[in-house]
Amino acid sequence: MRVLVCDDDKDVGQFLRTLFDLQGWETDLVTDGEACLAAVETGPEPEALILDQLMPGLTGIETADRLRAQGFERPIILCSGHLGAELGKDIKRLDLIPCSKIDIDALVRIVRVAVAGSRSSQVDLRDKTLKPKKPTKASSSRPKR
Repeated sequence: MRVLVCDDDKDVGQFLRTLFDLQGWETDLVTDGEACLAAVETGPEPEALILDQLMPGLTGIETADRLRAQGFERPIILCSGHLGAELGKDIKRLDLIPCSKIDIDALVRIVRVAVAGSRSSQVDLRDKTLKPKKPTKASSSRPKR
């Protein structure tokens, strides 16, 4: 799987790259929205894109808006410490997946499910990414009494 990370904080970007590399994913790193647009246009298309919101130049929302206008249909995860309610309309309009930078374990799960969902339209990302499946009676590990 190929992932493109766009974050102006080089330490955060390197951390995310290392995290994804440990998953066995190919990870490219850029530090601003313009570089992200160029990477998508010229390089191999990523299966998922992780965008920071607050960056110099283009914000994450502005970058996502341009990518969607250019026809980029793969999952875009808006991973930021600045995900206020004011972004809700844009997140929905651009079909972004919001994720807090605080929950790094969730980010890996979200990327994995988002890519699976882009490969198969049967996965509903909004309902399933953060909700654990309930065990069925047949799969329960409890012994019967």
